[in-house]
Amino acid sequence: MNLTSNVERLIEGFENKDKKALARAMTLVEEGNSELVERIRTLRKSVEEPWIIGITGPPGVGKSTLIDKLIGLLLMENRQIAVFAVDPSSKISGGAILGDRVRMQRYAVDENVFIRSVATRGAGGGVSHHLIDMIDMVLAFGYDTVIVETVGAGQIDLDIFDISDTTVLVLMPEQGDGIQTYKAGMTEMADIFVINKADKQGADKIAEQLKVMRSITKARDEWQPPILKVISTENIGIDMLLRELQRHRRYLLSSKKIEVKKRTRRLMRVREGILSRFEKALSKALENLADREIDDFDEVYIEIVKDILAEGGGNEKQMLIKGISHIGIAVEKIADKIGFYRDILGLKVSEAELVEAYKVKVAFVEIGKTRLELLEPTSEESSIAEFLKNKGEGIHHIAFDVLDIEKAFSSMKKAGIRVLRDSISKGAHGSRVFFIHPKDTGGILMEFVEEVHDG
Repeated sequence: MNLTSNVERLIEGFENKDKKALARAMTLVEEGNSELVERIRTLRKSVEEPWIIGITGPPGVGKSTLIDKLIGLLLMENRQIAVFAVDPSSKISGGAILGDRVRMQRYAVDENVFIRSVATRGAGGGVSHHLIDMIDMVLAFGYDTVIVETVGAGQIDLDIFDISDTTVLVLMPEQGDGIQTYKAGMTEMADIFVINKADKQGADKIAEQLKVMRSITKARDEWQPPILKVISTENIGIDMLLRELQRHRRYLLSSKKIEVKKRTRRLMRVREGILSRFEKALSKALENLADREIDDFDEVYIEIVKDILAEGGGNEKQMLIKGISHIGIAVEKIADKIGFYRDILGLKVSEAELVEAYKVKVAFVEIGKTRLELLEPTSEESSIAEFLKNKGEGIHHIAFDVLDIEKAFSSMKKAGIRVLRDSISKGAHGSRVFFIHPKDTGGILMEFVEEVHDG
């Protein structure tokens, strides 16, 4: 089934509140179908003021039970809730180690609750590269409250603070002095502290530790994170947690801090999208280059970017100009000019090379990362000879270094830009080139060059 029919069916499913359609959309998002995300985002208006809550903390503190109880209170307020449980990825399958489990079993069939396990896929902050897109999907579906429970598998889940409007850090008495390990990260950024299993010995001690940390942490505007004691298994303190969540939300709205949160999520969406595509392209490039000796890492970069461009759906405008390759200078005799560049300016000048396709000899003058190209005609029929006859010696053209000459050439032809030849030609040093007529560039003859990287 093609993308268009997929989107149409999913949109119809969204309109009919079909959770199976939402689940299919989630799978496509996890597979990296960014185009589907953009189309659904365009076609479906999402909730205007969503509420995104992050629940994080080390393993075993009872985050899932806490969320289970919180869902019950939110449903009583007529909220529609989506829960993402971020699990560690299996290095073998790439899927969540805990599978697509249903943690809050009693709500699994509730039409106002959607629960999904999400694999981290190696993301650096404890969340999936695609989590932002998945959140967009549930908002487009109509859910107004999103809860993200992050993995506590050995690293600080700092990304959850960028994703969430309000982040709750859950701890427990048994940790004791282990709370110190969170001092540099989560305790400085959490909006609400929850001590779960507060009926156990040590709850008061950990509360005092949190108070001390809070007092020495840099002041965070007017908001001081509350420290709550709850016993989630007995539903004690959950109502207090909801009140503090609501209070923090009012604070964000009244102070306009919510706009900062939205902007952070937008930037994170871009960052994670780039990282996701880069990682896939890097893996593919390494496979392609595995049997070759690599001395120039620019070659790896070129392979990666070409693959990213190819994945982008064939956008012909994405030729990716790397920079200026060189500036071409028409001269009567290269030999008469070498002394100036080499002996006076102290620059490196290459040996002259014959380029038969254009009836010229060329020599390159190296200037940092760019070059001057000295052009000497070898025939009266050469365009350089005509240039010299009409204008004399001087700047002839500017050349841009591109990653994909085929895509650049195709893009120009489709746009109706006048190219000087009907095909790509061979240039100096084995490069591939084509020229654009000055009338389409503001009076400058423009060359596009794809350099050859020896493998």
